[in-house]
Amino acid sequence: MVPSCHDSSMSIRLLYWVAISQMGMGLTAVKVTQIPRYLVIRKGQNVTLKCDPIPSHTALFWYRQTQSQELEFLFFFQNNAEMLKSELLFAKRYSTKWPKQSFSSLKIHSLESEDSALLFCASSL
Repeated sequence: MVPSCHDSSMSIRLLYWVAISQMGMGLTAVKVTQIPRYLVIRKGQNVTLKCDPIPSHTALFWYRQTQSQELEFLFFFQNNAEMLKSELLFAKRYSTKWPKQSFSSLKIHSLESEDSALLFCASSL
């Protein structure tokens, strides 16, 4: 059966409503927040990044993406306790913490050129 013009316009209106309602959901959705959103620092300086995870989540991860576009694992927390960290980590220069009911911080001391990367924080149940 071929749909009538009425059926077609109804589905377009429905699609429009679904698209608008989905856009509205995105504005109020709970999300992970990183501070600052972007940062340019000189070699030798120290930097501290903050991550505010979704409040109900119990796991937190830090990653970095280098210029070679590889995503590298840095740290994993479960229930605010550090569970695992990358062995590749320039361990003495990278440190992190996640106190209860607070944001996580990632500190990099004495930046080197190999630290040039995008840094990501993620949270999970």
